[in-house]
Amino acid sequence: MLTPQDLNAIKKLLQPINDKLIEHDKKFDNIDKKFDNIDKKFDNIDKKFDNIDKKFDNIDKRFNNIDKKFNTIDSQLAKINKQLKKNNRDHKIIIEFFENNDRFTQKRLDRIEDHLHLPPLAF
Repeated sequence: MLTPQDLNAIKKLLQPINDKLIEHDKKFDNIDKKFDNIDKKFDNIDKKFDNIDKKFDNIDKRFNNIDKKFNTIDSQLAKINKQLKKNNRDHKIIIEFFENNDRFTQKRLDRIEDHLHLPPLAF
């Protein structure tokens, strides 16, 4: 069995170790607090990045809407261009018709004037 002196001797041997352990526990507690603070800061950073992501999503949606509007405008412009080309062809046909009709009328007028021996009209 151990005597009180033996127990005191063991206590004296273990006391510095115990003190070191308590000191290390306090240091580890401080380190844990610092890591908790770092975790909170990272959480804040994550929230800020989430907000930035939401803003970019909104911007992306706006660009998609703008892109859709441009596509709509492009398709409308294509229809307008097609109609303009058709109108130009129609105008050319109409102009050609009236020019031919004018030439025909002019020739007819010339023949009538020749037949009736009339001088040509001066404009």
